[in-house]
Amino acid sequence: RLIMDLVVNHTSDEHPWFQAALKDPASPYRDYYFFRSEPNNWTSYFGDRAWSQLSEQGEWVLHLFSPKQMDLNWENPAMRRDIAAMVRSWLDRGIDGFRLDVINYISKVPGLPPGNRTIGDLTGYTGVEHYFYGPRLHEYLHELHEAAFAPACAFSVGETPGIGRQAAKLLTAPARRELDMIFSFDHLENPGKSRFEEYRYDLNELKGHFIEWLEDYDGSWMSLFYENHDNRRMISKVDPDP
Repeated sequence: RLIMDLVVNHTSDEHPWFQAALKDPASPYRDYYFFRSEPNNWTSYFGDRAWSQLSEQGEWVLHLFSPKQMDLNWENPAMRRDIAAMVRSWLDRGIDGFRLDVINYISKVPGLPPGNRTIGDLTGYTGVEHYFYGPRLHEYLHELHEAAFAPACAFSVGETPGIGRQAAKLLTAPARRELDMIFSFDHLENPGKSRFEEYRYDLNELKGHFIEWLEDYDGSWMSLFYENHDNRRMISKVDPDP
């Protein structure tokens, strides 16, 4: 089977949609993104603020990741229809399914309120509480499933950092028709450790993680994996001796 990476939380700043939004403030593509006269205090996963200022217009635009990866506004129904059409076009070419990049970030709290500074200090990402499990996430995933995945019997696995087991049950419950599986990252680091720290990984932690999920993940299919492109390889954590 051929599973393709599907990135729909954001587009490139070189994407025709974003270029059209830049050229014409009255373009319908303007509302496909988050343009604001003033930025909030959200930080990006690349360490800086999650906003870039457009020199010509003086406005700011949201990017949770690279300044070249502009977040899409899923509140816009026309944008969602275009996404579904794009997904169907790949399925028509014979793709069997998708890995959906940071898919739990697509729903942001309306108005993009400021992030809680204490949560930002604890997690390293100010504002994360307003989008990691947004208010319309389930609605958007169900809509995409019905509009694109279901008619083609396509497989879906969501990259869902920080989602936790209880939310995972909702995202993957077969009757809800949202996602087939998710990638949970809870096991990639020992508690209190981050991907950049040097430490010896406790394999008992990994064993306990898998046992807890397999015993409690009702009716859903758990994804088993040890590696991720954002982290060091597991073997280097288990035995740091090169």
